[in-house]
Amino acid sequence: MSKYFWAGLVALGGVACGAVEPESDSDSLAKESQINGPDTMIVYEGRSWVRADVLSDEERKSIIDAGRPRKNPSVEELAAMYRGQLLLKGVHYIEAEPNLEMVRKIQEGYAPETHSQIPREARKIHGSDTRASQVSVLSVYPRGTVAFGEQSCTGTKIGSTTMLTAAHCVFNTVTTNPVTNDTWVCGSGSVTAGTCTPPRWRWGVNGLNGNGDWSVSGCPGVVIPTAFVNITSATSDEERWAFAELDFAAVNFSGCTVPNVGWMGTIVANDSMLSGVVGSVLGYPVRATCPSASDGAVGFSGPGNTIRGTTCPGVGSWPGSTLQYTNTAIPAGGAKLWGSSVVGVSPGTLHPAGTILTTIDITGGESGAALYWPINANGTDPRVIGVVSNSEDGFERFNRWTAGTFNFVAAYTGFPEDTL
Repeated sequence: MSKYFWAGLVALGGVACGAVEPESDSDSLAKESQINGPDTMIVYEGRSWVRADVLSDEERKSIIDAGRPRKNPSVEELAAMYRGQLLLKGVHYIEAEPNLEMVRKIQEGYAPETHSQIPREARKIHGSDTRASQVSVLSVYPRGTVAFGEQSCTGTKIGSTTMLTAAHCVFNTVTTNPVTNDTWVCGSGSVTAGTCTPPRWRWGVNGLNGNGDWSVSGCPGVVIPTAFVNITSATSDEERWAFAELDFAAVNFSGCTVPNVGWMGTIVANDSMLSGVVGSVLGYPVRATCPSASDGAVGFSGPGNTIRGTTCPGVGSWPGSTLQYTNTAIPAGGAKLWGSSVVGVSPGTLHPAGTILTTIDITGGESGAALYWPINANGTDPRVIGVVSNSEDGFERFNRWTAGTFNFVAAYTGFPEDTL
């Protein structure tokens, strides 16, 4: 069950789902904004949250300015950077106070490995496209752990109720004034208009079919760091690496109906470990290369695969590509799973502590997919080490799984307890 409830329950002395008492005098946002009503302040995952639309522009600007990305931040500055921004049931909430306890764990380097669980009962092609279709083996772990987002993104389960994806899959940060506009990605409507229907997710998708049905729209809570909301440009090399360092989102499916597809484990890989990693990505590209010796026509039946889309050589960003979605409009109704691997990855050129560089084949739609490392010979213990973020000619940028991402995800979901 999700650990959130309306603050009205607190006022009545109710206790639900491990919640804590709300802050009183210390809760400056609630006090200064004169918040009223049953849903203007909630407790979610043991933390107090305030509706963003009841705050003044000045209050929101203060929060966002305090959370701007910094090099070598103090405890207080890092807490402001990692202050949670939450989308829940189509409503934007901001964490009432920075989470100092989480940040202390980050600075201590606390990030134990989490083990994978087999179910019980960017953007560029480098040379030729080396990805292989995975639709004929969707029932083989870990493929079923990979979720397709109808907004054209990929996510990966890292716990029984926790999914990891890219922040830019859920919040469009670079096209907005972060103070006055809410540009959360919605399946339909908008947060600003009060009509946001959050996009749905589905695991192990093969065309229009999947493992279980779509998630109930609005059921998962989605949390991103305030520092990501600060990003209003990602054009220079420095800006794109800084973007990747903050490009992660925690998706909490506690209380939702989630299929039993298992999950991938996680590990903080140091620089020396990265050099020997066989990095793999499973994702849902908008386009992929047509099978050899075929014209890629709609409905083409290949070896264990059905291609749906345009005729080769395609109209995408490289010759021979064909549409992998069942329709071209967003929200998309279905997709095909593809996978690729590369031997050896490295820390990012800039912001190396929080980013990874690879030359793995990735294209649009695979944003948010996990970069994972099968640490055993038979591939049954895959560990997430990063998340697809953005690309440049010749390489891809990934967010790196660190003590920062571990503790951020742990603070706002059921992770890592949901891996035990």
